[in-house]
Amino acid sequence: MSAPLGRTAGLPTWRQVTRQARAVSAMERVVHRLVMRSDVALGYAGIVVAVFMYMEVIGGATAESIVAQASTNLINLRTHPFEALALSAFVISEPAELLLLPVLVVTYAFAQYYFGRAAVLVSILIGHLLATLCVAVTVLTSIFHGVLQPNVSQATDVGFSYGLACVSGLLAVAVPRGRWRRLYVAALIGMWSLPILLGPPWLHITSPTFTDLGHTLALLTGFGLSSLPGCRSSPVPCPDAD
Repeated sequence: MSAPLGRTAGLPTWRQVTRQARAVSAMERVVHRLVMRSDVALGYAGIVVAVFMYMEVIGGATAESIVAQASTNLINLRTHPFEALALSAFVISEPAELLLLPVLVVTYAFAQYYFGRAAVLVSILIGHLLATLCVAVTVLTSIFHGVLQPNVSQATDVGFSYGLACVSGLLAVAVPRGRWRRLYVAALIGMWSLPILLGPPWLHITSPTFTDLGHTLALLTGFGLSSLPGCRSSPVPCPDAD
């Protein structure tokens, strides 16, 4: 008896396709349920969108002034550090940054489910503060040694990406050991640190910015947090997709 055409051609059977489609649909329901249960993910994204819409409505010089005041550059960190550190985590300078919001929502939802609300908030805070301050120290040192011009102290640096990079690194411990964790870590490095890896002058491939440095530091911070003893417990079962 001859083999079915699908198997002969190396194509999946209808039963396999159906099974995979059901698995994808079940995963979508799980993700939707986790997101809808996560006040951290929805609340954070809601604030970012609200601030962005407000700035779009007022527009002009007022919106530019808000971005300038929220930026964690050296001038603002010296004159109003707490206000700049707090506002910069919710203000974006370009509409394209909104494309990262779905990633933020899913990441924070899974992190809240796995670690709890308090741990996620603390991780966001640590990632944002540590990366911001390390970048500021690097810029200050570079200006002091003449590597950078003094006007860099007024550069714009806002956004939620430092906290997101940290929490995404923290989630590495929730991914099953082996191939899947290696793939996840490799994807994170490619997403957050590729400009740094390709940035050495002898490669002549990319020109990494201080924001890229901040992303890398935040990601490493998340990896460090994931190695703490309290983060090594076995993952809890995923919620029912039904």
